[in-house]
Amino acid sequence: MIRSVTFLTAIVVLALVVGGAALAKDVQCKLNVQCNGTNNADRLIGTNGPDNMSALKGNDVLKGRSGDDNAMRGDQGSDRLLGGPGVDHIVGGSGRDVLKGGGGFDHYVFGQNWGKETIVDTRILDNDLNTGHFVRFDSVRDDLTIDLNSGLGPEVKNKSKTSTLNWSDDLIDGMDNDGKGNDTIIGRDVADNLQPSAGGSDKVFGRGGNDFIYTADGVGNDQIDCGSGDNDELRKDGGDTYSNCEHVQVF
Repeated sequence: MIRSVTFLTAIVVLALVVGGAALAKDVQCKLNVQCNGTNNADRLIGTNGPDNMSALKGNDVLKGRSGDDNAMRGDQGSDRLLGGPGVDHIVGGSGRDVLKGGGGFDHYVFGQNWGKETIVDTRILDNDLNTGHFVRFDSVRDDLTIDLNSGLGPEVKNKSKTSTLNWSDDLIDGMDNDGKGNDTIIGRDVADNLQPSAGGSDKVFGRGGNDFIYTADGVGNDQIDCGSGDNDELRKDGGDTYSNCEHVQVF
């Protein structure tokens, strides 16, 4: 009987040890050291300086704390990426992520086959085109529709809607796309910073406000309407067609 109890105890201990490998892991990141999660559900805690954090697999929580975080990557899984005070670069992954930059202006970055993402942040109210929240699309091959005006959403989507991006309160002030798709970009009735600058036949509508628009990608087949502002700036290729743009520079 004693031997049976001992055997059962050993099984329980073994189960706990094996099961422990699948438990969430708390990781306290170190300053200037790459900080990685595991393939399970983790919580990565940043430092008060610049952090470079990768969630890897699992449904993770990344907390950047203060400092200008170089990158917070969601990777795979449905993650919560939480920046803090400072300029954060938050990279959405292939799952259903929630991205929150925190204080300061932030850059939200997405690659090919990103998932269904949501940005939650506080709108920045100033007239500086360089200090707002930005969305950036790196090497995305899909044709995208990017509408900085918040509505029923999604504000960004590919044709198949397998990659989508939602936000509210018109909180995104600018976009940058180095992908090759044929994109449609729609600005707001305030000043926007719109830079679809890496190929494709893009259509850009600045709408109201004094916008900065950069379409000089060396191809020359974009169509730009700067909109109703009276001091818009456009940087374009010779073959791009445009209207309602007050200050035009050809590259």
